[in-house]
Amino acid sequence: MAKKEKASVKKDNTLLWGIGVLILIVVVIILVRGCAKEAPVSEPTPAAPTEPVATPKEPVQVLNLEEANCDESATIGYKACSLIEGGDVDFTILHQGAGALKGFQYYLYDMNGEKIGEDSQMMAVEGGAEATLTLPVSKFTGVERVEIRPVMNLAGVDSICKNQRVIQHVSRC
Repeated sequence: MAKKEKASVKKDNTLLWGIGVLILIVVVIILVRGCAKEAPVSEPTPAAPTEPVATPKEPVQVLNLEEANCDESATIGYKACSLIEGGDVDFTILHQGAGALKGFQYYLYDMNGEKIGEDSQMMAVEGGAEATLTLPVSKFTGVERVEIRPVMNLAGVDSICKNQRVIQHVSRC
């Protein structure tokens, strides 16, 4: 009978080893998926929460256009940006779609992700062409990020494309 007891103990240990290996495989999969995600960039936090203060020097032109989903003919891409004299930023946008754009609507955000300003620059941009936008970020306090969206004529109505956009941190220019 001693042999039967040893055999059953060995089966139980094999089952436990199998469960342990299965758990290890699940943990490895979770770790691999977690490492594949982009780690958020930690930015220094201020000592006290600050309220964004928009201080425009001039009146800001805001388009009163409807937002709409645009197809790939309105696709835009970021090409380059540079700081210019006076603290403003030049953004070069490449229109990668085939449709003609009417211009661009842009939004300015602070470090907390709060919108502190918006404006537009209207210019005709054909598919495959570049456009350089001079964004007056110096008019606002604490601009950290810029979102640029194309403006396109959809079914006879000029619309801001809410699903085609470029987002760039001003500090990376």
